[in-house]
Amino acid sequence: MAVQPFVRLSPFRTRSITDVRNWVMCEKFNGIRAALFRNELITRNGLKIDCPAWYISTLPDSSTVPIDGELFMGHDRFEDLLRIINRPKNYTHNIWHSIWFVAFDLQLPDVEFADRVKRLRALRVNGKSYFRVVEYVPVASIQHINEFLDQIVNRGGEGLVLRELHALYSDRRSSDAMKLKKMQRTMARVVNVSKTNLSGATIVTVEHDGSSGPVTSRVTLQRGLRIPKINDAVEVKHYGHTRANGTLKFATISL
Repeated sequence: MAVQPFVRLSPFRTRSITDVRNWVMCEKFNGIRAALFRNELITRNGLKIDCPAWYISTLPDSSTVPIDGELFMGHDRFEDLLRIINRPKNYTHNIWHSIWFVAFDLQLPDVEFADRVKRLRALRVNGKSYFRVVEYVPVASIQHINEFLDQIVNRGGEGLVLRELHALYSDRRSSDAMKLKKMQRTMARVVNVSKTNLSGATIVTVEHDGSSGPVTSRVTLQRGLRIPKINDAVEVKHYGHTRANGTLKFATISL
């Protein structure tokens, strides 16, 4: 067995949930997706993550089945984590004491999700470990989903993930694995427009109100739209503010 392509999440649609008894939900962590397999952490692009051997030794045995999860450093710490992963030589191994491997699935293609989670929870570690299994909450109603989302957002989280208990492991987008975030809207003023980056998107710097005064955020302009001018007023869609400096999370402009 080798590491398989990861499950891809579809946008949440209420009509996809015909019986809430078949669904569970958990927090959507803002980290770096990775699979643990045979003492290696592998990214969604198939690259090996450079991390200390002692860190791997604290994680469960993964010699036969890849463990699907995410490296997580805490709310609003994604950029810090990304720098550590991309430039490991700039940091000492001690930095890994602040990183968790949060597991949420096993790559068993012919096993239903509910059984995969049971097997995931049965994994054992010895001594101090940086491994944790995500907590899945049974869905009671659509209202329960919205209430749970509010709880996550209020404590600084990104959103939630919903999984169908009878689904098999697959990398195709489908309605049995969905994500839900709480979108907000903010009016802002354009202060700079940068060159198109490697992904083909235009990055716009905007100024908006913060808790202690004006704050500037870098925002992605959706493709095909008119590039705004300096001092233009624009509506920015986002998913909350970072705790560190109040910048907008996952922000986009759709003029």
